Amino acid sequence: MAASATVETSPIKRPAPKYPDYALKHKLEGAVLVNFSIEQDGGVSDIKVMAADQDGLFDASTILAVQSWVYHKPPHKIRNNYAAIEYVLSDTPNVSQFSNVERIQIRGN
Repeated sequence: MAASATVETSPIKRPAPKYPDYALKHKLEGAVLVNFSIEQDGGVSDIKVMAADQDGLFDASTILAVQSWVYHKPPHKIRNNYAAIEYVLSDTPNVSQFSNVERIQIRGN
């Protein structure tokens, strides 16, 4: 039985999530770990929040952004992609509890 090769693809478009107004107003930072699939057309599906800080405050913004991500078309659907979206306000954020996954920082104004 042949071992299956790992298929990778790179992003074409990954709009950043909007920093929630409530979080900005209250100076809250946090992170959301999402799992998603990349379809053969390059679109994203099967988005699931695996873990989140701040009782889900950043979940909706994260999901809305990830839904609009587009990748180069892979030869087949790629499941179990992970990204940690970190919402930060300071220059030395202490928000990510996630390691071994891609980390994307979203800066608040």
